[in-house]
Amino acid sequence: MAASSPQSQVTIPIESLVSSFKKKLDDHDLFMSSKVCIFKVPKILHRHNPQTYEPNAFSIGPSHYGQKQLKPTKKIKLKYLQGLLRRLGKSEELMLEQLFGAVRAIVEGARQFYAGSSIGTCSDEIFVKILVLDGYFIIELFRKDAEG
Repeated sequence: MAASSPQSQVTIPIESLVSSFKKKLDDHDLFMSSKVCIFKVPKILHRHNPQTYEPNAFSIGPSHYGQKQLKPTKKIKLKYLQGLLRRLGKSEELMLEQLFGAVRAIVEGARQFYAGSSIGTCSDEIFVKILVLDGYFIIELFRKDAEG
């Protein structure tokens, strides 16, 4: 390739570039709630070492919900929830009703924290179950750690 000379001229169709990018920017698929803060790992990272991004004991949230290898630890989450409910000294059924009711009331807002379609197929009922079980598991985990 010859070295560029001062007389060489490159023509770039600026108007067509602007128009092309304007169409992309106006695309409604780009909308993302300002609340979004939970993302799936990009495939390019996942591809290099998939085991790094797959939970092998516990998962938090809907992304890996129901995976076979995580079923045994669901019992631990249930045990932690049971411990919390029993410490409150009220009817477990009444407390569960209140917990599920409170989370159901914020389910649409909670969905806004997730990017993309990571929870699109998760029904509200399952999503509420996940939020209650995982949320109280985390609370109990921190409480137990703090008690030493």
